[in-house]
Amino acid sequence: MDIQKYIKVEKVPGGQLEDSVVRKGVMINKDVIAPGKMRRKIFNQRIILLDWPLQYKKGENQTNAELLKEEDWGVLLQLEEEYIERLCVQILKFKPDVVITEKGLSDLACHYFSKAGVSGMRRLRKTHNNRIAKACGAVIVNRPDELQQSDVVNRPDDLACCLPTSQNR
Repeated sequence: MDIQKYIKVEKVPGGQLEDSVVRKGVMINKDVIAPGKMRRKIFNQRIILLDWPLQYKKGENQTNAELLKEEDWGVLLQLEEEYIERLCVQILKFKPDVVITEKGLSDLACHYFSKAGVSGMRRLRKTHNNRIAKACGAVIVNRPDELQQSDVVNRPDDLACCLPTSQNR
């Protein structure tokens, strides 16, 4: 058995040799989106892995909109906000602690997540998402309407989710 695929030594600048630890699971050096508002240390976490963006879908081709009144702009913004809110409510009804997506995560979605106490990570590499799925036994959800309770992974306390801050980089 070749263990090089499963074990990696990661050097983080600024520490001492005595600070070294062995961690179970997958280590990813990625910032949470809103460091002051989202939790970094989460025990007994519930994780959702996504393969779709949590941002407003723009048209396939360039879309032209003729705005004659100032209220028209408000209507467009309202549509975008309602779409993001529906996506977030759909995810938050499963009560996750961490939402990880390979695509983008809008500022409005970050706001809804931080209000609910959910930490989010965006633009994760597909290989990292696959590693997390394999380590947790999770399913990566490809479409919002496919999300089910069985897609939320419960991690035991001994596998803590520690999300780094930019100071730890």
